[in-house]
Amino acid sequence: MKQGTIKFYNRTKEFGFLKDDANEDEYFFHKTVIEGSLVRDGDSVEFEGEQGERGLRATLVKRSAQAVNQAA
Repeated sequence: MKQGTIKFYNRTKEFGFLKDDANEDEYFFHKTVIEGSLVRDGDSVEFEGEQGERGLRATLVKRSAQAVNQAA
């Protein structure tokens, strides 16, 4: 899985963008691909992504163990 950071997440509209820590690429994601607890702006995450019709999109997003431990 790739490592990234949540750049923006809108809880009302249930979508957001994350940045790949390795190469600065931005991925779109929808609430339906979040595994576990919801994410917040600035959270460290692990994700899987692919090229979609409109650009890069995440197919799985979950908070990294580091982010989960900091929230506890």
